[in-house]
Amino acid sequence: MHSLRMLYAGEGALADLGPLAGLVGLEGIVVNETEVTDLSPLAGLHALKYVDIHWNDIVDISALADATELVQLNAYADDIVDITALAGKPKLTRLDLRSNAIERLDPLAGSVSLEYLTAGGNSITSAELGLLPALTDLSLTSNLLTDLGGLAQLPALRTLELGRNQISDLSPLAGLTALYALYVHDNLLSDLTPLAGLAKLTRLVIDDNLVSELSPLAAVPLYELSAARNHIVDVAPMAAIAKLHRLLLADNQITDVSAFMAPAWQSLECFELDLNGNPLDADSVAVVLPALCAQGAAVRFADETCNADTCFPPWGRSKASCECSTTTRIGPSHLRQVGDLDQHPGCCQRGGVAPP
Repeated sequence: MHSLRMLYAGEGALADLGPLAGLVGLEGIVVNETEVTDLSPLAGLHALKYVDIHWNDIVDISALADATELVQLNAYADDIVDITALAGKPKLTRLDLRSNAIERLDPLAGSVSLEYLTAGGNSITSAELGLLPALTDLSLTSNLLTDLGGLAQLPALRTLELGRNQISDLSPLAGLTALYALYVHDNLLSDLTPLAGLAKLTRLVIDDNLVSELSPLAAVPLYELSAARNHIVDVAPMAAIAKLHRLLLADNQITDVSAFMAPAWQSLECFELDLNGNPLDADSVAVVLPALCAQGAAVRFADETCNADTCFPPWGRSKASCECSTTTRIGPSHLRQVGDLDQHPGCCQRGGVAPP
């Protein structure tokens, strides 16, 4: 027992971790979906690297303060409020804190190796994280965020998820020049100007906001824009984006789509366009959209769709299968969340997307 390095005890009636006390060589533990509520037997286990305690009723993680070698923690769907115990973890690279009761993330400041942080479904009101130089993937979906000021100190961010918050100002994101996937759906946004200089941004999701003007995006190299249920009227700014292959604009105020008659649009081998629920004028319905359909584009309008079964835009949708589970495997190798978008970015709505 004293030589035990990894313990897997998931999905069972386990309730007491007492026998683990003093196992100073223990490097990994998986106790997800159990009856465990008390982590105090893990106190003093300095060698712990991989901890999976998700889907329990754990409130107190202070016992992990001694785990100075910690590399990965999966603690989603618990009842955690305070993450002070995670301060001072120089080797921590992946952290899953979804669906808890956390209000503050600032104890993570100085986590110099942290690359992946997901903390959606909490009660976080501030994006103050301090300087996290290695962080590339951050999800704060479904929180209470209004101010993004703290995100300006995350220079390596590539994928950022901020959907379902109360955000009205994207200005703090203007300097995140490494960003290539941004999800800010279900917020209070009206101005996209701060995104105008993001030269690597290829995927943008702004559904369910108050946006009426797309012109700030004219110079952004988007492959995909999803902007359903906004107040958009003019689609002409999109005509300047040469790489755009997926444009989802359902339920806006668009009448004129003559911009799509430009040669650049007509020459695309496959282009996906959703205009359903817009008050399109007669010329758009009778001339422009049929021309796109004839070219092979997948177009949806007036509850009709053309080429839906034959047009699969590059990394917009994929014929290949894609597992979008939230399960995270744990172990001594480099760990990835099943459902990451690196291989099939059109299938899943979370995670990173492969650059073009």
